[in-house]
Amino acid sequence: MTELFSMSGNIRFSKEIKIVNSLRKYLITSNYHIIQLVASGGQCSVSLTFTDFESERRSTCYPDLICVGEESIIIGEVKPRFSIGDRDKLLRIIRSPDAQYNIIRLVKLRFPNLKTNSVRYILVHGDLNSQPDSDIDQLIFPNDYDVISKPKSLS
Repeated sequence: MTELFSMSGNIRFSKEIKIVNSLRKYLITSNYHIIQLVASGGQCSVSLTFTDFESERRSTCYPDLICVGEESIIIGEVKPRFSIGDRDKLLRIIRSPDAQYNIIRLVKLRFPNLKTNSVRYILVHGDLNSQPDSDIDQLIFPNDYDVISKPKSLS
């Protein structure tokens, strides 16, 4: 169990909550509207249903991050460290024949004047040692103040 209060009475947050708080500040200052942003294990209210490319079955997931800016919609997963499982989850969404359409439709319910049809998928974490990935963009928050972007590698 994560300790939230120290003996001195100072509030101590888990690394993931710190990452979520830093991400929230980053998105707000970058003029994104946050639809959903939760730490792992938190209660998500917005789900995404899509057809899985490999199994051709309907699948539902609850992204940790859904936000919209002028140029793109962002779907993301947030963890303290780079997560292969979350990377694979995002790849299943990317490869789905209908996920992007469903994402845009879902966001347009809240933002009917949305002009963009661009969807970005990002893995958000605090792991400075992660390598660039050929399929997924990464945003890394190593502390409360810095953000490092690792775009998809070209390999």
